[in-house]
Amino acid sequence: MNNKKLFFSVVSALIVMCAILSGCTEKNEHELEQKAIETEHWEIGKNVDEGLPQDRLNEKIKLTVGGIGLNESSIMGSINEFNATNEKYQIVTEDYADAAASLDQARTVMQTKAMAGDGPDIISFEGISPLKWIGAGMLYNMDGLVAGDPDINENDILIWNALHEYNGLYLMSPTFWTETLACSSETMQKYEGWTINDYLEIEKSLDSNQSMIYYMNPENFIVSIGGRYLQKALDLVNASCDFDNEEFISILESAVQAGCYEACGQTLSYIGWPTVDGSNGTDIRLTQAVGINKATKNIEGCWEFVKYLLKNPILIDNASGMPTYAPLVNEDLKMLNSGEPKFKTTEEDMEIVINLAKESEQLTYYDEEVMNIILNESSAFIQGNASASETAKRIQSRVSLYMKEQYE
Repeated sequence: MNNKKLFFSVVSALIVMCAILSGCTEKNEHELEQKAIETEHWEIGKNVDEGLPQDRLNEKIKLTVGGIGLNESSIMGSINEFNATNEKYQIVTEDYADAAASLDQARTVMQTKAMAGDGPDIISFEGISPLKWIGAGMLYNMDGLVAGDPDINENDILIWNALHEYNGLYLMSPTFWTETLACSSETMQKYEGWTINDYLEIEKSLDSNQSMIYYMNPENFIVSIGGRYLQKALDLVNASCDFDNEEFISILESAVQAGCYEACGQTLSYIGWPTVDGSNGTDIRLTQAVGINKATKNIEGCWEFVKYLLKNPILIDNASGMPTYAPLVNEDLKMLNSGEPKFKTTEEDMEIVINLAKESEQLTYYDEEVMNIILNESSAFIQGNASASETAKRIQSRVSLYMKEQYE
């Protein structure tokens, strides 16, 4: 089949590693007879303050991990394991959802306390966006910690480039997903680094029984491709935006030119989303992101915990993601192929994933409220009742006001 005519979609987690790190020990008869003695290992889900004698707990330096929904979060297993093995630091948790009436209230309380100097040492961003924290300069840049650590360097972190999207290492995650598109190998080789114009050109040449990207319509086009553009359009530090320009107008115009599809085809190779300027279109989704509060009084302890997360990811099943820490890749490849899985993962498969991860330059975070404004204002344009230029001006006006309210 002509390589310009074969292009199908998959938003994929390309290789998934499988490992179970157990945080509990079996109770033998001797342990059952000594119920008064606290064990040094916790079962996942127990309170992190349980398990050690009080005098041992008092000896440790306490660090707080704060987040929303922490009690149900996957990070609890890592916290329990860290507490069971680390001799110097003890992690305690603060779940801002416990006393909040809503998720929005929990987010507000969490950020307000942090801005007042009463925040946690480490922030868990599972289920919440770190953008406002980064924009307000509240997260510690971990670049210097990596540079000064004899046990780890930037080559050990597969998604180093994507983690530096905001000009610093403000986030870390023990695992990640690669979000990309699938196509024929020939198409990938010819169109890697493709633009939106390339996309539309290929689409024009399709046969009637062929499609481009799974479930595509103007709204999804704006979310998928416009969402990536938000990283360029929003200035988090200066609380400003830039939508009234030719690049964004071209995205709006392309959204109504692109066809609509409801079927997908065979996965062969990977290329990433088309972009305005032909830059890398593959995104990285962090599965267990954490950041260090810039106001913490114990950077050393926070880094020890973050580094522990990186080196000890808890991978429960095939949906857990790929380890960020490069030295674990070969080990997890062996575990992935142990037993009798339906599909075997080869070293060549792994090489594809590693290259995608290293070359990716963006994370999947974008301000959802900004996207809601864009979709709301684009409705009239999609229906043919406004021009792309008029729509861009209205978006610029509304988002400018929103940025000043939320990021200044």
